[in-house]
Amino acid sequence: ADGQLLIGKAWRAADSGTQIDAISPIDGTRLCGVAQALASDVNAAVAAARTAFDSGRWSRMAPAERKKVLHRIA
Repeated sequence: ADGQLLIGKAWRAADSGTQIDAISPIDGTRLCGVAQALASDVNAAVAAARTAFDSGRWSRMAPAERKKVLHRIA
């Protein structure tokens, strides 16, 4: 989602409430907004990743399945 962070299974705005525009070097058009994450956002993302890893949802998932998840996010 434009200008949001994916933390856990949910897209949300950064705690800063701001985003940075990604600008095309080719023609100067705006490509998308990137959330300006704070340390609190990073801490939340790390905690969510640890929870997913410890639960086995991610750590025991087959590599091909992980690839599908990452492609959907991208």
